[in-house]
Amino acid sequence: MKEIETSKITLGTAQLGLKYGISNKRGKPNLNLIDKILKTATQNNIFSFDTAPDYGNSEEILGNYFNENKNNFEPTIVTKIPSIRHTNNQPTFDEVYEKIKASVLNSIARLRLDKISVSLLHDPNDMVRYNGYIVKSLIKLKEEGLVRFIGASVYSPEDVETFLEINELDVIQIPINVFDLRLIRMGLLDDLINAKKIIFARSTFLQGLFFLQPNELPQNLSSAKPFLSKLTEISYKYKISIPRLALTFVRDIRGIESMIIGVENEKQLINNIDMLQSAPLPNEVIEEIHRSFNEVPDKIINPSMWSLGDSKND
Repeated sequence: MKEIETSKITLGTAQLGLKYGISNKRGKPNLNLIDKILKTATQNNIFSFDTAPDYGNSEEILGNYFNENKNNFEPTIVTKIPSIRHTNNQPTFDEVYEKIKASVLNSIARLRLDKISVSLLHDPNDMVRYNGYIVKSLIKLKEEGLVRFIGASVYSPEDVETFLEINELDVIQIPINVFDLRLIRMGLLDDLINAKKIIFARSTFLQGLFFLQPNELPQNLSSAKPFLSKLTEISYKYKISIPRLALTFVRDIRGIESMIIGVENEKQLINNIDMLQSAPLPNEVIEEIHRSFNEVPDKIINPSMWSLGDSKND
């Protein structure tokens, strides 16, 4: 395994830069609340943070905070390169490289860093777009010392298969939770572990879907009702809260380096930190989760499909 410094929770900052999450009723937090969240994180030894240019002004927020609050550790920042589109359908390598280098340099400036800890492609299709020039550009930026680790944020098993074909990619951000067991079921998580990839887990709480009561679901997600009802049933049966069920399940999956979890306030963050200390789920609970949620439809587990009729991108 390549060496990377992360905390078990990587604080997701989409919620700090914009209104995010299906259960978010408060909207984007104000600067005072953001400061409390970041202070709570760093005081509790959370030193890895996930951000992106697409997450409003979250990169600037992190950059300003760490510039004003010098800590005893260097934060590990995971950020992303927005989907690459070029006016020329067949751009040269230099044209692609300059576009990606500009994105990385802009992130470095906003984050007030010398280099990016982890730079991921936000669009997994960019792994193969433009004759592979996008990935080759990332490799060059890594060689030049502007980024330390490179990789991709993915959404589907097919994306993972593509990722595994590119040996130079170090880090992958995957969706995995009690409803989304695809990568475990298909053996792709084992393939990532065997390939010694650094794995960040995303969607631990499925953008807050798990926190909704079945009767609170919007019409376009009504098909999730039986699965949410089953999760509630498991929670009552074993006397384990749904948040603890969801977090502990992902925490204990072999190979997961860190879980990306966003919060709307410091209380939520403290609760998540407390749940990190929870005992492992009993085997019978894990087995029931696998039995109950083995075939959850993609339109439920992939937030990018919610707005297609069954509403938010991940």
